Amino acid sequence: MPQESFGFASLLLSAHWVVQLVLALLAFFSILSWAVALKKYAELKTTVFLNHRFWLRFHHEGSILKLSQELRESDRCPLVRLFVSAMEEWKVSTRHRHAQRQPLEERIVRILSLRLLEENARGERLLPILATIGSSAPFIGLFGTVWGIMNSFRAISATQQSSLAIVAPGIAEALFATALGLVAAIPATIFYNLLLVRANRIHLDLEAFVEQLTIRFSRQFDDMATSAR
Repeated sequence: MPQESFGFASLLLSAHWVVQLVLALLAFFSILSWAVALKKYAELKTTVFLNHRFWLRFHHEGSILKLSQELRESDRCPLVRLFVSAMEEWKVSTRHRHAQRQPLEERIVRILSLRLLEENARGERLLPILATIGSSAPFIGLFGTVWGIMNSFRAISATQQSSLAIVAPGIAEALFATALGLVAAIPATIFYNLLLVRANRIHLDLEAFVEQLTIRFSRQFDDMATSAR
């Protein structure tokens, strides 16, 4: 068998259609994992920047009522969306002069909890794709490997020969499927772990902000009660 027949194009063209399908699927998975990882990395990086910028505004602004007038729920920052949701409930409830503190605080906490779940789900969006590729690609490659070895045994059975020229194509297909499966799986697994850590850090920041915001609302209620006396 000529040496050039072991090139990528030659292996792909001469491979069994099942192996070709496996290789095409793994190539698609590899491209998809890179595309998802780059998109998610940019998204999380932007989220970290926006959250940090709002944290600074939140700490330097003494009045949450004044701060709420400058913000909209459509903002891309998760902290802003949490803040605006809580402020909407605050404004609706405090329109009534006899609004009771405990029920209002409980409603705000529930709203923030629901919003927190939504933001966490949004932060982990697309990550299951990387997890799926990382866990399934080696087995898909293994399937192509088994099929390539079966082709080698079929060739031996059909020709009654076991020379390298007979078994080499099937073995090459098998090894190539294994390699491509790892090429798709390893980066996807690394990307998933790194991005999940970043998403979890954002989740911790959101939880800390919810606690800070709850304290601010409690202080605001104290100020309202003092001024009403």
